[in-house]
Amino acid sequence: MTTERELIAGFAQTKVKGGKMVRLHLIHDGESVRSVRINGDFLLHPEEALEMIEMGLNGLLVYGERDMYLSRIEEEVRSQEAQLIGFSEEDIADLIMEAME
Repeated sequence: MTTERELIAGFAQTKVKGGKMVRLHLIHDGESVRSVRINGDFLLHPEEALEMIEMGLNGLLVYGERDMYLSRIEEEVRSQEAQLIGFSEEDIADLIMEAME
């Protein structure tokens, strides 16, 4: 018999260097990340890479080390050949950590 875990939502936002707003919505079940959404007034090229970066975070352990999240974000950015404009991989990792507090 499988029991469903309660889903927990987290949110964080920041104005990064240069004044761009970045917001992150995160849902987890207490063990692993279920969903991440990133939005704001930054630019990303190609735009479709954002969804792949978000999806790449699904399944990661909750309350892990910042470097674990940063490593996955950097991996996804490289694999999508994405260019982040107005924010960085580090900004996303920091927001994940804040959203889980």
